[in-house]
Amino acid sequence: MDEILFLTNDVNNAQSLKFAHQFANQNRKDLVVAQIGKFEPIRLLTTEPVMNHHSLQRKQLNHKTGLSADISPRYNNELPLKTIDASCLTENTLAAHIRQKSYAMIISQPGIGGLNLQTVLNQINCPLMLLPYNLAIVEIKRMVYLTDLRFCQQQVLNYLDKFKRSSMLLAHICEPGLPDLVPSYGNELFADTVGRHASGPELFFSHIRESNLEKMIDTLISTMRTDMLVCLNRRSHFQRILGEHIPKRLPDCISVPLLVFPC
Repeated sequence: MDEILFLTNDVNNAQSLKFAHQFANQNRKDLVVAQIGKFEPIRLLTTEPVMNHHSLQRKQLNHKTGLSADISPRYNNELPLKTIDASCLTENTLAAHIRQKSYAMIISQPGIGGLNLQTVLNQINCPLMLLPYNLAIVEIKRMVYLTDLRFCQQQVLNYLDKFKRSSMLLAHICEPGLPDLVPSYGNELFADTVGRHASGPELFFSHIRESNLEKMIDTLISTMRTDMLVCLNRRSHFQRILGEHIPKRLPDCISVPLLVFPC
């Protein structure tokens, strides 16, 4: 669970690659790049200090023991990345590889290399982060988990608890066909259940009644400055955003990564 798998079919897609590398470092994970298209060595041109999860561990060890090692950050260098040739993998064999390696997360743009990511997501145990077309390279500091509070998944909260330097908003959006929560009761229910067991990032609660999807997402992203949306595969919130399955491209209203957890 110490590695994040980044899927790409374009070795020149520097924007997405830099984001994935920064995100992995933020959460002390190592990045593995799976090339869906023609396999060739990838190097990430960076002007930032380069230090992966294992380098951080060595730095902490050296600080405690006084031992010296050459782990100095490199500037204006090309960073060689761990890559695997996934050009011949089908959706089923890719999903089997992901399960076998126990990756912490998969990062990809929708429609990558003609892969049906919905088929992959339906067979894996880790979340899939979908990247928007016009991706901004920012540190994930504010996450919003879209759910009906009554069906909030504790395993999702436990996973998000591990994010470094991030806050989380649990956005209650009533499931279709159910009576909505009275706001005062919703606040009490949150405090007595989810809020009581929160131990990781700052956790907040919001009762959202906006029925227009684009207005709701615009408010979350633009007004509340959300850096990442979170939902569950094949649940109502997933379907409202993406439809019945992952499309080839995220809707234009979603300008931040969307993290989808398997059911």
